[in-house]
Amino acid sequence: MNDREHNLALGMIDNGERQIGGIKLRPFSFGSMQMAYLLNLTLFTGVEDEEGNPKHLEPNDLDPAELHRQIAAFAWMQSAHVEEISDAFKTGAADRYVLGFALGITMEMLPELMAEINRISVLVTASAVRVESKHSSDEGDAPGKS
Repeated sequence: MNDREHNLALGMIDNGERQIGGIKLRPFSFGSMQMAYLLNLTLFTGVEDEEGNPKHLEPNDLDPAELHRQIAAFAWMQSAHVEEISDAFKTGAADRYVLGFALGITMEMLPELMAEINRISVLVTASAVRVESKHSSDEGDAPGKS
């Protein structure tokens, strides 16, 4: 079993809730990943390098203000009521909700939140699938075009 397979296996076993300070975090899900894209949480979604290839980011790759924003956004999206999250995205106010939520995150919570983000980030990276065609083709080669 390689490291990727090991991390995936661990992720399948350990998918319970986490309690950090007074915050109860839901398990990271497919919906969480969709929210990570909407909130631009590059610690989970990564970025593209100069050649357009996916690149995983580490916390040290971000400036402190962006790292703190991503920590707060992660904690909010994993703990807020689903209705609140839905309303925040529908109204375009997610950033405002995150900022308000961040006022309740104490400095003592940061190490545990970062540990959880790192744990999930490893699982997300291990489970990432990039599908590339074995054959070069263009629109003219599409089925039904011959």
